[in-house]
Amino acid sequence: MVVILLLLLASCTDSGNNGAGGERLVETSDSNPAQDADATAPADDLDGHQRGGKLIVLADTKPVTLDPTRASRPDELAILSLVTRSLTQYKYDPDSGRMVLVPDLATGLGEPNADFTSWTFTLRPGLTYADGSTVRPADVAYAVKRSFAARELPGGLGHNRDYFVDGNRYRGPYRDGPAYAGVTVSGDSVTIKMRRPFPDMAYYAATSAFTPIPAGADRRPRRYGMDPLATGPYEFDSYKPGKRLVLRRNQNWDGDSDPVRHQYPETWDFRFGVNSNAIDELLIDDDEEAQVTVSYADVQTENYPRALLDGSVGERLVSGTAPCTDLWQLDMRAIPSLEVRRAIGLAFPYRQMWRIQGAIEGVTRLPASTIMAPGTEGRIPYDVLGNAGARTEPEAAAALLAAADKVGFELRIDFDRITAGAEQTRGVLTAAFEKAGFTVATAPTVGDMANVRPGQWCADWPSGSRWFPGAINSPALLDRPDVDNRISEISEISEISEISETQPDADAAQEWGELDRYIQQTYYPAVTTGYRGRALLHGSRVGGMT
Repeated sequence: MVVILLLLLASCTDSGNNGAGGERLVETSDSNPAQDADATAPADDLDGHQRGGKLIVLADTKPVTLDPTRASRPDELAILSLVTRSLTQYKYDPDSGRMVLVPDLATGLGEPNADFTSWTFTLRPGLTYADGSTVRPADVAYAVKRSFAARELPGGLGHNRDYFVDGNRYRGPYRDGPAYAGVTVSGDSVTIKMRRPFPDMAYYAATSAFTPIPAGADRRPRRYGMDPLATGPYEFDSYKPGKRLVLRRNQNWDGDSDPVRHQYPETWDFRFGVNSNAIDELLIDDDEEAQVTVSYADVQTENYPRALLDGSVGERLVSGTAPCTDLWQLDMRAIPSLEVRRAIGLAFPYRQMWRIQGAIEGVTRLPASTIMAPGTEGRIPYDVLGNAGARTEPEAAAALLAAADKVGFELRIDFDRITAGAEQTRGVLTAAFEKAGFTVATAPTVGDMANVRPGQWCADWPSGSRWFPGAINSPALLDRPDVDNRISEISEISEISEISETQPDADAAQEWGELDRYIQQTYYPAVTTGYRGRALLHGSRVGGMT
């Protein structure tokens, strides 16, 4: 039996077989929004597909929740995409190598009003749950209301509280009751109202928070994630949190209404918390059950050369990029000199850090110079330091320090944010920065004491609005509620608000890329230390993995 699937668990784009090494920037320019409001159902069958059998999925992590309202991690959202449908969804385009936003439960990508403060979605006719009952627009409205219940249902992406009408006041149906002015139902349509313009609503609607949930189906809110009502091709068969999830076919799923999904395997068998090396060994050996096994755990660094050298294994290795950039934030109040900030970027030991972190150069860690990751609409490649995002240049850094009369400038690095190889990391960073003429504080520095803070930013969807101002000025990233002041000297920051609140993303995409380049060229508030990538193995009887 051959099992063919489209596996989105890795959140990858630009898939293909990549070799490691080499000094290269990711030069992809993504200027055009990837949307197709006219995508039709059913989804085209994949070449060579066969139906039936079991597909095993091994993971080294464990989902925190499988409640559609609470889910926010890539693994949670991807698993739920097999079980629950949202208003919109992503579909892989093999010609462009990109994920394209398409309708899902809705007939289109939503109809906004002129200023993007109201969005209306019309549901497809004949939608049902796994129990045969009808999906109603009121169920989507209830899911929207449920997403505000932060005390009862912690987690989720939280954009509803930022944008929706009364999002800063309404506390969900359990505490404030069902009356909520931000969502209305008329016929087959549901309308969501905003308190400020939200051009990206069609992207947000692809998350599991917009899967329909009938009022009363969650009488025990914290238990709903144990067996959520299915609208997708699969439903829960058995679930032991943190250990195992088995999905079986949803007999009431109508493939003719779904432009994205298939129902090829009879069952999906997810096994969580499996040792990463054990996963690699199993998939490389490709014996018996392993032949119908996939994983969304990256191949371990020590096993990657072995996979490449064995041609039969290399053919089963899939790589791609993830929507994440590692950013070391530079406190511009404590480091006011642009020359000093750029010197930090030139002195940074990129490749040594990747090795310590267990990354595979050119595959799971890619040289980065832009803030926005590859795949973001409007991204423009540039190289402000001229080091291809990977070269450590202590002499050039020392020259900048000398020109600024800042030789010996003290870096106070928040080492507590570093978990992988903490002691080795401290030594490597100290040696690299001291070679360039910096002094590195030896005493622990955290919070306000630090002037260099390691971090990472991952976008919830491929729009510039998910990167700015968050990626360079984020309380979530720095664990500080007042970090908005950190770049207040950038008077041009008003551009960010102007773009995000007055223009649809299709028109603003190029401006996000220009803003990215302008911020780094003019202010350099963060060292871009790498884009995240993926390297995944699958069994020999599995195909179509993207």
